[in-house]
Amino acid sequence: MARRKKRSERVLILWNFVGEDEYKTMADQGPRALPWDPEKTATEVSTVQEEIDAVEEAIEWLGFKVRTVNVAEKLDTLIEAIRDFQPHVIFNLIEFFNDQAVQEAYVAGLYDLFHIPYTGAGPLCLMTCQRKSRTKVLLESQGVPTPAFRRFDELPVPKDHGLKYPLIVKPAREDASGGVHASSVVNDHDALVAQVARILEEHEQPALVERYISGREIHVAILGNNPPEALPMLEFEFEDPPEGEEDRPQILTYEAKWDPMSPDFYALDVQVPPRKLPRKIGNRIRKAALDAYKITGCRDYARVDLRVDEDGNPYVLEVNPNPDLAESVGFMLCAEKSGRTFEGTILELVEMALARTQEPVVIPEHPPATGATIGAPPEAVEPAAAEPADAKPATDKKKPADKRKAPDKKKPAAADKKKPADKKKTPDKTKPAADKKKPATDKKKPADKKKPATDKKKPADKKKPADKAPRPRASATGERAGTRRANPRDKGTGPRGGDASRPTGRRKKV
Repeated sequence: MARRKKRSERVLILWNFVGEDEYKTMADQGPRALPWDPEKTATEVSTVQEEIDAVEEAIEWLGFKVRTVNVAEKLDTLIEAIRDFQPHVIFNLIEFFNDQAVQEAYVAGLYDLFHIPYTGAGPLCLMTCQRKSRTKVLLESQGVPTPAFRRFDELPVPKDHGLKYPLIVKPAREDASGGVHASSVVNDHDALVAQVARILEEHEQPALVERYISGREIHVAILGNNPPEALPMLEFEFEDPPEGEEDRPQILTYEAKWDPMSPDFYALDVQVPPRKLPRKIGNRIRKAALDAYKITGCRDYARVDLRVDEDGNPYVLEVNPNPDLAESVGFMLCAEKSGRTFEGTILELVEMALARTQEPVVIPEHPPATGATIGAPPEAVEPAAAEPADAKPATDKKKPADKRKAPDKKKPAAADKKKPADKKKTPDKTKPAADKKKPATDKKKPADKKKPATDKKKPADKKKPADKAPRPRASATGERAGTRRANPRDKGTGPRGGDASRPTGRRKKV
């Protein structure tokens, strides 16, 4: 296929990965026998780098100037990449920061502050959809069907909770089936209490308890904005449960999505579009999905997960902004079934972001000090040479030219007028006197503590608290560790829509 004509726009692909990619390790080790069936080997799974490379190659083929940067949990790296490349658009593949999914929204907010257009949802949508109970309240208020639910922040769980069994229990702020297992579906109060306790302890977040909808699992991929388009629907088809486990619920468990060594991973397949779905029910599913997309503020692309009961009533389970873009799985499989190519879909996302271009904000010449957070005080971020004419005095350790540093807010003009004759004495006897006078004119009251802020050599010591941004932390369970998805060429039966287990430090929406 011939490369497209070159374009002048620069596209910066940003992603965030730390730790070891377990699927690369598995690939390096060669075929692995399945513990429950030694005659079979585990499915081949694509690595993180392979998926990022696919997006980069597509954008490059489309003619854009492209650069790809793994920020690796470093804010400095993220800001440097933006400042150095000066992108016209950011292809945003960052889904967590500081090992916290909530900070995905903060990164999108940073792009907004810099006035740089980017692909996908904005901060408010990302924050809303990550909190399942908040999403459900919003949908209910607008008449979009969603299963009845309760949220439990602590034990005990009352017996008169108002919900009818069977119920399903999941973490209130996880995605991609994190914390969801076959045992998550409960039929009595004792099992309910046990599952709520597990979520509270292992995931350290509230437990979402909702009515379990026994029926078909259908996902709707949505692309575009004005108006958004519902792509061909995708259905997960579950195999019959093994003998002796007839009561096992047919749900997308964590193992089904992420663990290629588990039987659940191979107990389902994907059909696009769904088989034998009446047109009337299909229209109701599309309407519910599109309504959910608009109500939650999704932009550019998203996936809405639904269950359809035996009477054909659809219920929205979750709304997933910025879903996975791996080829031939999930969202991209639906896009391909609509007649689009992988490259064509990527182009649509880039052009939707470019349409939001506005006047860019000048980014500081120097990045923040190592470990600084987005909300760091100005002293930790301001460039030292704010006024070129005074560059030399500003770097003098003895500060003989304190008075001349007009850009420094800690040295108001009023103080300069009061001490014109003390210029030569500042290094020794006069300095204490000047410190006592400062509080009257200094906006920050304790002048003694702020004295080092004017010394360009000392902020690194004085501003050490900026390093206290949340650090990547080990997960309470293996489920929050990261992501991967199955290679579409598995089982020999066509594309899969599930995912495999997650490498450390990466999160991904399926």
